[in-house]
Amino acid sequence: YEFSGKSNISSILESVIDFLGSFPENDNINISSAVSYTATLDNKNNSFDFTANKVINTFRPNLYKQKRFFDYNDKLIKRNISYINNTNVSDIKDAQKISFKHIFTTLGFTEDEFVVKNSHQTSHNGISHIYMKQVVNGLEVSNGNLNINIDKFGNVMSLGSTFYKPPKIDTFNFHNINQLDKKKFINTWAVKNKPSSFVGLNTDNISQNSSKAHSEFEHVTVKKAVKIISKYLGQDVRFDIDGFANHESNDGYKDTFFNNKGASNLSIEDGVIRYNPKYMHLESGDIVPVWDLLLMQRLHVWNFFVSALNGDIVSITSWTSNASYRVYAFGTSDPSVTVRTLEVNPQNHIASPMGWHEPEDNPLAKTTYGNNALVQKYSADQELDNMYRPFSDNNEFDYRINLEGSPDTYINATLTNLFYIINMMHDLMYQYGFDEKSGNFQNDNYNKGGLDKDPVLAFADEPQNDGSAKFTTFSDGRMPILELSTFDGVPIRDISLDNDIIIHELTHGVSSRLVGGPSVDNCLDNPESMGMGEGWSDFVAIIVRVTQENTRNTEFILGQFSSGRNPRPYPYTTNPGANPATFDFLNDDEFKNEHGKGFVWATILYEMFWDLIKEHGFSEKLAEHDTTKGNVIALQIVIDAMKLHACNPDYIQARNDIITAYKNLPKGKNDCVIWKSFARRGLGTKAEILDTPNASGKTYIESTDVPARCDSSRFN
Repeated sequence: YEFSGKSNISSILESVIDFLGSFPENDNINISSAVSYTATLDNKNNSFDFTANKVINTFRPNLYKQKRFFDYNDKLIKRNISYINNTNVSDIKDAQKISFKHIFTTLGFTEDEFVVKNSHQTSHNGISHIYMKQVVNGLEVSNGNLNINIDKFGNVMSLGSTFYKPPKIDTFNFHNINQLDKKKFINTWAVKNKPSSFVGLNTDNISQNSSKAHSEFEHVTVKKAVKIISKYLGQDVRFDIDGFANHESNDGYKDTFFNNKGASNLSIEDGVIRYNPKYMHLESGDIVPVWDLLLMQRLHVWNFFVSALNGDIVSITSWTSNASYRVYAFGTSDPSVTVRTLEVNPQNHIASPMGWHEPEDNPLAKTTYGNNALVQKYSADQELDNMYRPFSDNNEFDYRINLEGSPDTYINATLTNLFYIINMMHDLMYQYGFDEKSGNFQNDNYNKGGLDKDPVLAFADEPQNDGSAKFTTFSDGRMPILELSTFDGVPIRDISLDNDIIIHELTHGVSSRLVGGPSVDNCLDNPESMGMGEGWSDFVAIIVRVTQENTRNTEFILGQFSSGRNPRPYPYTTNPGANPATFDFLNDDEFKNEHGKGFVWATILYEMFWDLIKEHGFSEKLAEHDTTKGNVIALQIVIDAMKLHACNPDYIQARNDIITAYKNLPKGKNDCVIWKSFARRGLGTKAEILDTPNASGKTYIESTDVPARCDSSRFN
């Protein structure tokens, strides 16, 4: 459909309404999505933006009264449970069987009234966590959630539920019906039921006169639901009748949804609307059939639930917190020579689907307090919630800064920068495999695995004033702690503005969670592995700064802004004249501490980084995760190898795991590229680590040999 001869918004909207109204109202129309867009007309006379000017407030049913929680550590409750298993749980399937039996017995639900959405077993304590959704008439109840925890002996530890307890109603069996046909249940639900049949539903607004109810209470199709949210947002909508034939998809978590044909299951394409027929549990205790509409726009993602009975919007959730941050952009290092930029909505919607800030109904939503990071100025005499954070009612964190002044005078800018970098690192590492199941740092894991409640707890301007930066990592499920002080000098430098150091510290958290697994502590606590931990952190902090204009001979210095000097023995470069470090340097006293060992390891990795760029090319944006490019491949195989490493690996084991990780990539056929990188810095095939009686306990024998199959003509 095209607009013709329309020159003002009202005329255009009239045409849209007329056009949409021309569709026949039946269940055979093959339209399963729509596009809502903000710029629709651009000609010589007019240019319109259909961006809503009003504030869109989010809301959802409050199920506080309906929520049920059982903590079976309570002796009174335990005495009233008819069975306690005391049976070892060998795997998650055993735990699921126990949970099913408990739900049948205690809550009275049958197996066809819920579905397991996610489950996993924690290795260090054997506790199984099972997450379920309620199912009514073959459709999920969107906010009908149940989680149950089973200990390793098969005992139910706790259970929380917002399941709707229905009266006996018509339970038409959808199990043998194609998922695509389930929408017909929603489309005809109100028509085939008389008002007296709305058992368990809120009938306050339904006329008691059957004939009148049928005439006034027309069912709502998905097209109508899309029109309703379009009007609510103040945006235009266009149905594409050619491309939106019903298309069923399944995402990585086996959730079925419908979207426009050919769209990527996990991408967020501007204007796409995914939809699903579901139920919604209301505050009244009733349920209502709804359309679950996920509207994905470039700068915002909305989740609407529209009643299929009367078109009421019963819930709105924003998956995006519109925000801007004036910061030293990710990939820059020295604030003294870098101009800050205003970064608008920089979050990655896959890594941070609900954005970086708390939900809008949380009083801390307008501060540097979110799902991935809690950032505040350190205060010894304040509780955490009361520590200072910048507040922005419109999420515009844009503050002045004068680096010649005291850090207290620009604390808002400092905290904004720290919050931004932590979140950028979270989203970047997510792309490379540091996700929920791998033990990343999030308050809410969205039922994707791993343990929740562990965002990065970051404190700026710790009082030591000694230039210290610390990152403390616990096992998955406990918050890591990032502590940054200031660096005494003239003027005083605030480390929370030094992106090199922030990224270095955050990478400690990544390596600590990945090496040995997220639930295992102390897998980087011997001298070699601690040194490699420092090396990984330097490596990541440096490579995120590399641009198309740099070469392998460019010299990078880590953390120069804070200290005013190079804290490492040499700059990072592959030029041996500027950085001569090789594997043999580990025998020198200067390199026997963890930072010295780390410098050698990072130098070796940096050599590999540039050789892979030579082999595969360069991507200007690491976050785009183009695994055909050399710099992306380098970071990917370092992360992949961390997952392969045994607890407390040494340099040779780490080298071998990196090569294994490379060979398992589609582009990783020529591992000689990496062998030559390692050999050039002394970690070739004949390199050895010998136990000796000296103070360090190790002697490092370097080698420049490569496998015989590797062509020596490509060595340089």
